[in-house]
Amino acid sequence: MTTRLGKALLGLGLVGGMLMAGGATASADTTLSEKPAGTMGSSYPVQQYNAFAKSRVSISRSNSVPDLSEWQGSFTDAQVKKLKDQVPFVILRVQYGSDYKDKTFNHNVALMQKYGVPYGVYSFSQYSSASDAKTEARDLYNRAPDAEFYVNDYEDQTSSGNTNTAATNWYNTIKPLAGSRKVLLYSYASFMQSYASKAVKDYDGFWLAAYQTSEPTTASHVLWQYTDSYYMSSLGQSVDASVSTSKDSSWFLSGASTGSDSNTGSDNSGDTDNTGSTDPDDSTGSNNSNSTTKPSSNFNYVNIDSQFTVKNNPGHNFFNHIPNEGRYSYKKLHNGSAYAGKNITVDSQGTIKSGSSHSYYRAYYKGKKIGWIYDKALAAKITYTSPSLKVKVKANPTSNFYNHITNSKYTVKKTHNGSAYAGKTLTVNAAGVKYGWKTPYYRAYYNGKLVGWIYGASVDVK
Repeated sequence: MTTRLGKALLGLGLVGGMLMAGGATASADTTLSEKPAGTMGSSYPVQQYNAFAKSRVSISRSNSVPDLSEWQGSFTDAQVKKLKDQVPFVILRVQYGSDYKDKTFNHNVALMQKYGVPYGVYSFSQYSSASDAKTEARDLYNRAPDAEFYVNDYEDQTSSGNTNTAATNWYNTIKPLAGSRKVLLYSYASFMQSYASKAVKDYDGFWLAAYQTSEPTTASHVLWQYTDSYYMSSLGQSVDASVSTSKDSSWFLSGASTGSDSNTGSDNSGDTDNTGSTDPDDSTGSNNSNSTTKPSSNFNYVNIDSQFTVKNNPGHNFFNHIPNEGRYSYKKLHNGSAYAGKNITVDSQGTIKSGSSHSYYRAYYKGKKIGWIYDKALAAKITYTSPSLKVKVKANPTSNFYNHITNSKYTVKKTHNGSAYAGKTLTVNAAGVKYGWKTPYYRAYYNGKLVGWIYGASVDVK
């Protein structure tokens, strides 16, 4: 995919030290109100408008959250130290589409991490199709795997086809990677209603852009971007700023909802989970909280003894703690791809208390601990043998034929309906049993032609 940043910049003319759309001239009478609302991270440079900040009334609200990009420049240690005392968290731009990475992100995010400033991230979306939306979402996560939450900044219509499908694909791609962390949609109301009115319902919340003095009531939202002229003394410039009147900062940062209007909840009643056990890695982590009260875990833990195989394309990494577990900071230990196709053992399972069916597992490779990984990166460990036998497909088989055993490390696709071979006799030259199972899968042929793998319960061995 090619971003439109270059084209956008070609349409801007630099006159009198200020960029204006279409090459229009700027005078001292120019006001900030001419900056299009909701151009967060786009080709409209916020810095350039600061020279005219006095011509617009600057609104200041407590607990304002700034969103920052390369237009604010590379920060210094001194600035970020001061910033930490001014904000509950910040939101950083990572990319403009997939192809253009924000020039200052790596530098600025390193300072946020160094001084403990919580941060979410956003991508200024430029996806051209529903498929391309998946790529942009995946690129955002890969470039910022440790962010507290993720935002699809969808305010520029570049997608062909069904725009709601594209926006939903963006969410569905990054949400499994984000786990319990929030995934938000950002836009202004009219744009959202035109292009993402259905998709927004899939997201964990809507971030509304509306530069006005009173909070809008026309679109339900968890965050309101109310101005582009909030002066931050720590940074020495005016920036975009947002507030939330319905959620506190913990909702955005904890990885588990605390709001009454959410489908998920968080149990903050104590230091242990519902099973009475604590994170098995408690002794190796550092507490996320600066207070004397230790935050509670968002996960329930159980001890298990099992084995898996890392998928050929795991899409997830190994961490020293479950990301956004609630009590401890976390960092990546290994790329998931480094163990693609490898068999691992696990001894602990952590499942989020909100009721999600997905879990994280603490994994070992050849006896060495390699970290916690999301369950979607794992496949069944399969033991293969090479029998020579014949099987007869049952009259009403309950399973179909596939190119590989289901839930294996490979990409699995159906090859034939089981019912199409009901009553037929097939030859078998390979069998596979999943770890912990008894019934095998068989690789079957009919008249010398490969049909696929089928579960043993759907055939009778002759």
